[in-house]
Amino acid sequence: MSTSIVEYSDSVHCEHYLEASEIDEAANAQETMQASDPSFGTIEGTERYLALLSDKIGEVLNEARGELSKSKFNHHRSQTWQMVLYTTKKLSSHIEISRKLMTDLDALRNVLDAGCSALR
Repeated sequence: MSTSIVEYSDSVHCEHYLEASEIDEAANAQETMQASDPSFGTIEGTERYLALLSDKIGEVLNEARGELSKSKFNHHRSQTWQMVLYTTKKLSSHIEISRKLMTDLDALRNVLDAGCSALR
């Protein structure tokens, strides 16, 4: 089995290489997770996913802050890490809003379910 090399650039202009088989593995893992976890398509599953994503974003923010403090003497690198922090904070804000919206949807679903039960 031959594998090809896929090249991409990250936000700090460092070159990374992944074998195509690694990319395929990641895609297959995601498909497997969705197939093995039928609750992923539910409000509760989405809430769990957003909570995990929020935790991961917190880790990335801490790492980016550390990198920013290490790069304070390299202006270009420092600016790039500041942009990473800004963008990640913006993402974090969007995720928190999404979590609140999912909570609202869950509450509305409960209200609708209670209303349907009362009509029976």
